[in-house]
Amino acid sequence: MGLQDCLIILVLALGALVLAAYAGKHWGWPGVLIALPVGFFGLLGLLYVVFLALLHLERGWLPECESGRCRGDAATGTGDYDIVPDEDEWFYRCPCGHDYVKVGRRFMRRLPDGTLEPYMIWKLFRGFVHDTDPR
Repeated sequence: MGLQDCLIILVLALGALVLAAYAGKHWGWPGVLIALPVGFFGLLGLLYVVFLALLHLERGWLPECESGRCRGDAATGTGDYDIVPDEDEWFYRCPCGHDYVKVGRRFMRRLPDGTLEPYMIWKLFRGFVHDTDPR
């Protein structure tokens, strides 16, 4: 168990103790016995919801194409793009005719010879921004 795991358990335990102390002050020992597990698992559930929200923010949907006419949307993720299989991989093709591949957080142009060149990269809280890093 790493340091992060220990810190998460410590925060959950402290939150449960604070809730149990509050409940014990108002309802006595039955309040403490009920509030300890409710506080622990309630905070665990809250951390899980926050984690899922951050995970959803991190993934995002597809950005607009080079022409600025095609884009992904929140409902389908792919939006205007078509998913095109190509041998052992697949890529996105917009109605304008541009091909793209998503590699991690990068949205890369797929040139006709199959090489990839940087186009956009996903940044947390900023969405897709133009990728100037040649990696």
